[in-house]
Amino acid sequence: MDLLGSILNSMEAPPDDKEGKKARMKERRAAEKFQEQTRREKAKFRSEIEKKVANFMKDQGEKRLKFEPMDKLQRSIVHDVAEIAGLISHSFGTEEVDKYMILYKKEAPPTEEELHKLKYGEDLVKTRVTEQSNDNTQVVTPVHDYRDKYRHLIGSSSGQEAAVITQPNKSFGYVPSANKRDTRSIEETLNDLRTKKAKLSDHDDVK
Repeated sequence: MDLLGSILNSMEAPPDDKEGKKARMKERRAAEKFQEQTRREKAKFRSEIEKKVANFMKDQGEKRLKFEPMDKLQRSIVHDVAEIAGLISHSFGTEEVDKYMILYKKEAPPTEEELHKLKYGEDLVKTRVTEQSNDNTQVVTPVHDYRDKYRHLIGSSSGQEAAVITQPNKSFGYVPSANKRDTRSIEETLNDLRTKKAKLSDHDDVK
């Protein structure tokens, strides 16, 4: 036997990587289990949303359906269900904090004022139907006056009532006509001017 053959025969066989294979297999099974659990949770959540939407569409008295804050994946499911049902969907709030959704029926879409208030985090103003036009458009007005909420800041009196009308003081800046008259003659006035000028000249010379 040559030298190379003896060296190869003396070398130990590579160790069997059984532990590594077991670890990888365990990780794969855990990932598959997680995916299956996620799939079931998504299916369950979608089923619950579909039931809520179906009940909402049957209720003629309700014009909007508000959901609790949810994550991005859940909102995507709600958007999809709303689109299939023919509803208008909007998201409001801050991502990963309090992002929530409201669904509207197409016959009662949100007003620009309502969307503005919801977009910038203001509470939805409770409204009541005051009249209904011939084209079935409902006119709503706030149940509570916004001034009630901020009365501690703006007070109970309106700005016009609380404003004090100021009157100009007629005597302000008034100079009696007697004080405006210069009773000196022209010669006296010229002499006074010459005297003042001479005093100024003497003062400059002293300096």
